[in-house]
Amino acid sequence: MLAGLLAACGGSGVDSKPAPPNLEVITASQNQLAVTTVTGDTTTVSSVPATIAPTINSTASQTTQTTTNNTANTTSAVATAAKTTSSLAVTTAVPAKAAVAVPALKKGVLLSPMTWEAQTWNNCAPVSALMALSYYGVKLTQAECAKALRPNLGDKDNPSGDKHVRPEELTAFITSKGFKVIQRDNGSLDQLRALLSAGVPVITQQWLHDNDDIGHYRVARGYDLASNVVIFNDSMDRKAETVVDNAFQDKLWKGYDRRYFPVYTAAQEPLVMAILGEDANQQANMNRALAAAQKYSQAQPEDIDGWRNLGYLYFARNDYKAALDVWEQHLTKLLKPSDNGPYNRFLWYQLWPVESYNRTGNFEQVIKLAPNEIDHAKIYAEARYEYAFALSNLGRKDEAIAQLKKALLDDQNYRPTYDLLAKLGVS
Repeated sequence: MLAGLLAACGGSGVDSKPAPPNLEVITASQNQLAVTTVTGDTTTVSSVPATIAPTINSTASQTTQTTTNNTANTTSAVATAAKTTSSLAVTTAVPAKAAVAVPALKKGVLLSPMTWEAQTWNNCAPVSALMALSYYGVKLTQAECAKALRPNLGDKDNPSGDKHVRPEELTAFITSKGFKVIQRDNGSLDQLRALLSAGVPVITQQWLHDNDDIGHYRVARGYDLASNVVIFNDSMDRKAETVVDNAFQDKLWKGYDRRYFPVYTAAQEPLVMAILGEDANQQANMNRALAAAQKYSQAQPEDIDGWRNLGYLYFARNDYKAALDVWEQHLTKLLKPSDNGPYNRFLWYQLWPVESYNRTGNFEQVIKLAPNEIDHAKIYAEARYEYAFALSNLGRKDEAIAQLKKALLDDQNYRPTYDLLAKLGVS
């Protein structure tokens, strides 16, 4: 099964190099924070061991850390897959008077132990969650994670099942297991290395292949400065520790705005926020990401990745008109048609153009776009929901209800479907 799957999908799309020698191994039990607390004129420095999970015992070891004076604040929210969600996750605020000593960057690290598992069809998000949490001692199965994230795995007529897990679904699942996770855009390899050096695994969202349009999640677990590589656990490779050249990783990563998801414990949160600096604040991160995408798309107008990122970021800020300007003026002209339709698989992974049309009341345009994506993806609850939303607003209630009932078969966990059915009088 795995051999056939990898042959069909072309492996992980990376030329994995041999693992670098002499990497410093970081275990979850080593994670410890040096927190400087200022109370009036008194400064207290204390070591705070990282609590792995309520049911896991961990003994923290002493580490030497260098001091910086970064103070970060974030807004608290719950990651939910509601119809108005802009796919952003946030985390609990760090106390305003706490400063955290950020460890000096190590020359090369490997977070270990970490489970590796080969995925079944389209299961990169469930397996990435499994692998990241395994670093902290959490034992999950691929089937358990998939049931929460992709409850419809398909059948003999459609073996690939649900094609995509949205970022907010991934963050909500990890949060439900008692851990912290945030989504940030416009990341850098420096940020990735700093988090890994501090013992924090990071899920990245990116392309599976170069010059293709299949989205993918995988887990960064190490790096080596001397050989300029990042080390991943990639469920589409044939083994653990996929070693990827920095430049190639950045090329795959930029197609999803270099989006990343640090996975950490509550005790690690002050350190993670300090490492992120300005990007610890969600709005500041989005402002910086938007400015970078605007600059890049103007400088490189033929690179579809720049427009893809810019449109998404406008949508995430609820600027639906600007998002649709990017879609209509640029993306529809750059996307190449295929057997999957006029925009290939773009709308399988990023449905924001359809969502933006609904948010701006252009329901007729949704009626034009959504059926093709449903017909080709087969199992696509989000597209059925948007289609039903447009139908209901055009007075086609019975058709809307029919689509919503099919959406429940596609993904019984997608909450907006239930909400719209209730509004249409169906319990």
